[in-house]
Amino acid sequence: MTIQSLDKAVRSGTNSFEFIDVTSPTQRQSHAEVGLLTAMLGGGQVANFYNTDDKFVYDDMVSTIQLPTGKASDGYGNDLQKDKPRELMFRGGSYGFRWNVSPHDVKSKRKFGSNEKMTVEDHVVALSEKADKAWALFTELSYAQLLTTDTNYVAGGPAKVYEYHNTIEDSSRPAATFMDLDNTTDVWLAEQAQLDKLQEACEKNGVSYTTPVFICGSSYFDKRYALEVNEGIAREIRGPLDLASMAIPRDSFGVEGGIFRRRYFESERTGAVFIRSSESILSGTPLIPADKAYLVPVGTSEMFARAFAPKTDMRYVNTTALERYVGVEEHNERGITVQEEQNVLYLNRKPACIIALDEAAS
Repeated sequence: MTIQSLDKAVRSGTNSFEFIDVTSPTQRQSHAEVGLLTAMLGGGQVANFYNTDDKFVYDDMVSTIQLPTGKASDGYGNDLQKDKPRELMFRGGSYGFRWNVSPHDVKSKRKFGSNEKMTVEDHVVALSEKADKAWALFTELSYAQLLTTDTNYVAGGPAKVYEYHNTIEDSSRPAATFMDLDNTTDVWLAEQAQLDKLQEACEKNGVSYTTPVFICGSSYFDKRYALEVNEGIAREIRGPLDLASMAIPRDSFGVEGGIFRRRYFESERTGAVFIRSSESILSGTPLIPADKAYLVPVGTSEMFARAFAPKTDMRYVNTTALERYVGVEEHNERGITVQEEQNVLYLNRKPACIIALDEAAS
């Protein structure tokens, strides 16, 4: 529906805002601007599936290996075993909110930091931008939960929580590996062992990637960087990406537009990249725990996926899903009410390719 514009012309004799002396306004927000995980793990590196219902189904098969065995000269040896495929099925959840602009929101109201009269359009634009930020934070939380807990984020709703390593690999995600960052052991040898482990997991899962990255909590990063400095081998990355002294373009992680400011370094011995993440959303709890790090392959589209489902509505049922649904209702007394909805499942199809590390011994 068309949102009707309001006439901004107000006669001086009736403008109750004219006598107000508006000084420079202040504006704060309840959250930090985040997006590192979305840029690194999502964007052009996530596979999007637009389904006609809430089920996401795909076939999975492990190609096994079998060596020849010794046998008698007139024997046959062991039978070569057939690989058995299986069907994996997941169901996504539904997420959303609504917002309203009522006549009371604009009646005798002025714009923030201005004497100009508030309009319906002003409120609609402001709430639309707030909604977009909310969806961006939801996306970042979803990737953070895949990384840190191996589960899908359900935002307190009734959707089923999946432990992907358990479902796909038939075992729980291995406990975080202790990395001695107090330098009582050779941390570079220990890291190389984890990099070898990541390489093997990626080869087994058919995952090709460009860069192994340690996404580190604040304490883990600070201690690990101190070891590089103490060894006298720490060096900043020079070239298109100098994370220690400049912004990280989203383009470097497959997402267009925007920048991120992060401390990071590249290990001279292993060539791995370490990025510091200390952001939190609303609760104050960091997305990446301070003493943890997660080794992930960056530059692959074989791991993370989003499965979208259509809105449960006669107009959309059994149709190809959209990423977001927005419904608008206009009422003379209640004003404009907007409902936004996303029916989605975030999943990691190759959970063995994330390696959790911990600076504290368990």
